[in-house]
Amino acid sequence: MDAHPPESAGACDKCRGTLYVRPDDEEAVVVKRLSVFKTETLPLFDYYRDSGRLVIVDGERSEEEIFHQICERIILRVG
Repeated sequence: MDAHPPESAGACDKCRGTLYVRPDDEEAVVVKRLSVFKTETLPLFDYYRDSGRLVIVDGERSEEEIFHQICERIILRVG
């Protein structure tokens, strides 16, 4: 709501529904979530990358292309 405020305060520009901030979108919660990611998730990324088992898929493609790329990667690993 701060970066892209609605035309009418408290109302969605598209559907006119009530806008509100969810408790899990508050700054303190996001900061905590990022901290947990840094300490718990990022090391897993490094572990799998370093072991050669990390597969990166381009998520900016269509669903069909993403699915095809995942299937290709699975077949290469299993086959």
